Amino acid sequence: MEQAQGRQRRLWLIGSIAVTCLILFFFKYYDFVAWNVTEASRLLHSSATMAALHLVLPIGLSFHTFQSLSYVIEVYRGNQKAERISEFMRCT
Repeated sequence: MEQAQGRQRRLWLIGSIAVTCLILFFFKYYDFVAWNVTEASRLLHSSATMAALHLVLPIGLSFHTFQSLSYVIEVYRGNQKAERISEFMRCT
């Protein structure tokens, strides 16, 4: 995203925000949506169901999500330089 220009840069921002939020929403709300779909279909005499996954919300997922969003937005605005994976993988 840091090296992209114009519309492509904005698409990277939107994509990053969408993926980050989707992970959080999946863990927090999938079972809620599945239960509502199953109940609504039962009330409408339909056989459509969604299986509940009974996922456990990972500790700190909300914190990680908001930290990630903050980082992506700061890189987009130019207030923060993007980290490179090679910087973390160096062996000394």
